[in-house]
Amino acid sequence: MAEALFRKFTDQQHIAVTIASAGLHAIDGTVADPRACSSAREFGISLTKHRARLLTAEMMSQADVVFSMDFQNQAELKARYPFFEEKVRSLASFADPRIPGDEIPDPYYGDTAATRNCCAVLANCVQNLVEKLELTRS
Repeated sequence: MAEALFRKFTDQQHIAVTIASAGLHAIDGTVADPRACSSAREFGISLTKHRARLLTAEMMSQADVVFSMDFQNQAELKARYPFFEEKVRSLASFADPRIPGDEIPDPYYGDTAATRNCCAVLANCVQNLVEKLELTRS
């Protein structure tokens, strides 16, 4: 969802960036969860072509920044790829101050409402990040 939202908002602002989504425990080629697909549609994005990818050292090397969703993943990223730890940032740090919490909730074990909430938090964080990118570009 984060990748698709990032593409949507950067396209709207005509910001040229390379965006890739990958997970620490992803199973390559897995399709997006139906709950995520449904929630994504509500936010004007499609996950029908999305396929999971396992994060690699090569991806970490090529990235300018790697966003984590929560503290556990951030710690695991830094432990697994210590040479790239300066690239790891929390996407939740871009959340509107009115959104509670310092992490983006993982909806995997939740229901449709949890997935919708996660997508809303992601949309807020990504939109704020893209706005900051737009300001630095100006």
